[in-house]
Amino acid sequence: MQTLIHTLASSDGTARRHAALALGTSREPEAVRALLDRLPVEADPRVREDLTWALVQHAETAEPKLLDMLTSAEPDDRRTAAHVLSKIGDPAHFEPLQPLVGDVDADVAIKAYRAVANTGHPEAAGTLAGRLGDGDALQRDALTSAMHRLGEAAVPALVAALAVPDGDVRAHAAEALGHIG
Repeated sequence: MQTLIHTLASSDGTARRHAALALGTSREPEAVRALLDRLPVEADPRVREDLTWALVQHAETAEPKLLDMLTSAEPDDRRTAAHVLSKIGDPAHFEPLQPLVGDVDADVAIKAYRAVANTGHPEAAGTLAGRLGDGDALQRDALTSAMHRLGEAAVPALVAALAVPDGDVRAHAAEALGHIG
């Protein structure tokens, strides 16, 4: 176990990936601590995804720390936690994730869109619809994609948004409806 944990800090990306995957299958509590410690500082996106997968395997144990990270002053912590929680997709995570859809950091908001959609919570579409027309093209595309993930559940909120006075909101709602089909 200790060898795997030490390997997470090695300079070899392939070794870090293998260590993350092995720790994901471990049932040792110290594996979760090591994965949570490494995820915020990992620069290699492939290793980050393997760390994310490993944490999802330990969702119940990792959940308290991930939920705590959602309120961090550091945008990277909030983004990372939203990303991992989006892979878990638990409706119980809706409330702690909900404020992040309006985060001042666009990258955090983008991760939160998907995370909120993946909760499947009945209020997800309304929460996401409140952000229609916001941000740059990347942010709008991510929100459209999140609405698409919700499918039919998003249609009433998007149809309602077609009647608001703001033209950007109406245009974005129409675009999202088009993606849903």
